[in-house]
Amino acid sequence: MILDLDVAHRVGTFALAVRLRVGPGITTLMGPSGAGKSLTLSIVAGLVRPQRGRVRIGGRLVADADAGVHIPTQDRRIGMAFQHTLLLPHRRVLDNVALAVREGNRAQRRRIAHSWLEQVGAASLAGRAPRNLSGGERQRVAVARALASSPDVLLLDEPFSALDHPSRDLLRRVVQEEVARRRIPALVVTHEPEMAGALGEQVVVVEAGAVVAVRHTTGPVRH
Repeated sequence: MILDLDVAHRVGTFALAVRLRVGPGITTLMGPSGAGKSLTLSIVAGLVRPQRGRVRIGGRLVADADAGVHIPTQDRRIGMAFQHTLLLPHRRVLDNVALAVREGNRAQRRRIAHSWLEQVGAASLAGRAPRNLSGGERQRVAVARALASSPDVLLLDEPFSALDHPSRDLLRRVVQEEVARRRIPALVVTHEPEMAGALGEQVVVVEAGAVVAVRHTTGPVRH
């Protein structure tokens, strides 16, 4: 599975122009606040329609500004956990995750959801309401929900920022193992160089709306 992204988008005085080709594995996006990292993820997810350019997932065109193509988010097979986790407030944690599962009857979806909660260390939260979760608990549930969707592309925006180090290490391993197992591309936003190096095979540095450097974790930066 390959993610191809070649888009341009302006919000007020801020201009984004990003071109990326992301293969199976984890690519981390780094850069200062306001650089356009989260906007890039939102365009891939279909939450923002780019003003120019196109997005392809596995060769499938999901966005093309010139042709007027815009496949809705729910039809892109995207797994995402953004800074605002957007858990449904009127549903318990287990049902929030189960709603992301694409196959099976209700009981099967709930079993799969519970399995993912176990993997991220959040099984004890299954019966809780989202309003009663801490920031770190919300992040664990959001990651479980993203992975439970069996995505073709995984998008994570600062997914470990509210977690302690043991929880970070656990979720990092879970994400790495699932991305490798499914052989899908993943884009992960982080501000932490150490996390970027430990998490992904490729680090993309974004500044002022543009890619300024690409580095493989075992090699030099390419400008």
